[in-house]
Amino acid sequence: MNKGCLAYILLCTLPFVLGGLYVHHLFSYGELANKSLYSKLQGFAAKQQYTPPFTLGFKITPLYIKSAFKNEGFSYDLLGIPAGDRGAPYFWVVTNTHIMNDPTSSDTVFIVSSGDGFNLPCGYFYELTLKENVDPVVYEFLRVRCIQ
Repeated sequence: MNKGCLAYILLCTLPFVLGGLYVHHLFSYGELANKSLYSKLQGFAAKQQYTPPFTLGFKITPLYIKSAFKNEGFSYDLLGIPAGDRGAPYFWVVTNTHIMNDPTSSDTVFIVSSGDGFNLPCGYFYELTLKENVDPVVYEFLRVRCIQ
């Protein structure tokens, strides 16, 4: 086989290999890789006691729920943080695991919310972390966003 033919075969197969790697990456990382966990998290966040009309007229305060749900044999703890949104009053964060090791990005932790903002008092956060085991990446994600 001559070099030109070999180069042609390599150039033709390269897009398929790269495409396969991309599809593998999609299903191995991020929301698609964690579809069942996100589904359970969204189901929990949609429970009647955490959404309007039940929450209307009540002051929304941080809410920690140990072993809020199970997924694939593992229990997940949740922190519901006041979001300032009447339609979706809580910003939900899984506190005992994370997705990636980049605390500066909201894509590193498992969250369900209607927006980007939340109001977590630092005092509540630090008190919670003294009593409960919070994943280090989640800890940093919340620490830099809590309010004095």
